[in-house]
Amino acid sequence: MARKDFTGLVQTENGAGGVLFSPTFTALTGFTGMQFPNTGREVVEIVNGGTASNYTINVGQTVGGHAVTGDGPTACPVSNTAPQRLGPFPTYYNQPGTNLVQIDFSSVATVTVAVTQRPGVS
Repeated sequence: MARKDFTGLVQTENGAGGVLFSPTFTALTGFTGMQFPNTGREVVEIVNGGTASNYTINVGQTVGGHAVTGDGPTACPVSNTAPQRLGPFPTYYNQPGTNLVQIDFSSVATVTVAVTQRPGVS
């Protein structure tokens, strides 16, 4: 599956009180999902247009050597204008040997996403 890689595209909230944080959203056209580096402070924000779509958060760890089913599929709200926020993500979502979290979509026709990082200590 081709996933949009958000390495280097994570947007950090500045944490300043009274300052509006408005992330830039990226269309997933041409991809089947997304991945991003996880420090435990990332939040994925999803806006979906008029096409139905489901998302699945892939679980990277195994239990007793057996693969674990991903979280989902969960329906994205259709024609939502307020982002649906997912996260932060515990390390068991990291793919084996990496710090990457992967989220797949059933359709990306009208899906845009942003990956934001909450302020804090790494």
